[in-house]
Amino acid sequence: MENEEIKNIIAASLILSIVLAFPSIIGQRWELLPQAVFYALIILCVSIGIKKIVASMLDLGAEHRIWHVGRIGF
Repeated sequence: MENEEIKNIIAASLILSIVLAFPSIIGQRWELLPQAVFYALIILCVSIGIKKIVASMLDLGAEHRIWHVGRIGF
């Protein structure tokens, strides 16, 4: 994995953990935040791991980015 890809994965895990723990953050109950971080990391690791395994089986590469804007077509 490249350094930029690792930064994107860390950013995605932080964003997902904040989204998962949003009700407890608003209510200032901080005991659920580590559990949300744990679940966010599991979700992302499973998703990225499966994509990497399938890509290697098909002799392809898989690179992960967040909020990437690309142009398709003309």
